[in-house]
Amino acid sequence: MDPSPTAPDGDALARTLVEQILITGMMLADLVTDLLDGLPDGAFPGESHADVVLEMLAGTCAAAVAEAGPDLVERTVVLIHEVGDRILADLRAAATAAEQREGKGT
Repeated sequence: MDPSPTAPDGDALARTLVEQILITGMMLADLVTDLLDGLPDGAFPGESHADVVLEMLAGTCAAAVAEAGPDLVERTVVLIHEVGDRILADLRAAATAAEQREGKGT
C-alpha cells in the first residue's frame, strides 16, 4: 500500500515527534521544578515531594491514558525510549568519530 500523497514522510514525522517530545519534556521539567520549589518543607510529611508531584501529574494524565488504551500507551513508551536511545547512540558515534579524526591528525 502506497502512502497517501499528503502523508508526511518518515523524516517529517520524526521531526514532529522529536519536537513534541522536547516541547513537552521542557514544559514538564519547568513545571516540576516550579512545583517542587514552591512546596513548603512539611507539605507532605513522610512522603517524597518528587513522588507526590509525579503522582499528581500521573493523575492528571490518567483519563487520556485510559482513553488511549494500554497497547498504544505501551507502544508510545517504547517509542520514546527508542528515540532517546538512538539519539544518544548517534551522538556517541559522532563523538567517537571526531576523537578518532583528531587523533589521526596529530
